[in-house]
Amino acid sequence: MKDNILTYSIAREWLQGLVSGQSFSFHAWSGGGRGQTKKNADYSAESYDVFRKTQHEKNKNIHGGPLPPGMYLCQYVAHHPILECIFLQITISSLLSFDARGTISTYNRDGFYIHGRGPHGSDGCIIPDINSGRLRLNKAIKDAAITVILNVIEQGMPFPASVDIESNSRLA
Repeated sequence: MKDNILTYSIAREWLQGLVSGQSFSFHAWSGGGRGQTKKNADYSAESYDVFRKTQHEKNKNIHGGPLPPGMYLCQYVAHHPILECIFLQITISSLLSFDARGTISTYNRDGFYIHGRGPHGSDGCIIPDINSGRLRLNKAIKDAAITVILNVIEQGMPFPASVDIESNSRLA
């Protein structure tokens, strides 16, 4: 595994990689309001569509889909309204995803982060399930000697063998 590269699998809802010599591997949500502290997260097939909603749409009842696939540059942010987090800077590879239906383009979505759980959940940001792992990742990215890259892969719903959508729990 190469140092300072993270991979987030949309379909597996899994974030893993190596940053500053430290290994990371944990469950994390993206899109559909998943990762919220309330019980209103959306697990429908539509909620896994990266083109579902832009950040600026007014309908607060519809959550945006997951983070669009591609590469992102990870930047530590000490002070943000959602507290300490990691800003995910868009690169050209994440802008090249396109919707064959011609609905919402990924270039209308931005402001993605890796942050902790909250009442709203995710409209595309990555929310690790275990906060201590997220805080350890924040510190590793903050202390990294070179830029950390996040590669987002596998657009689609979680594999049936990995998540029980009805109970929102991981299967053994």
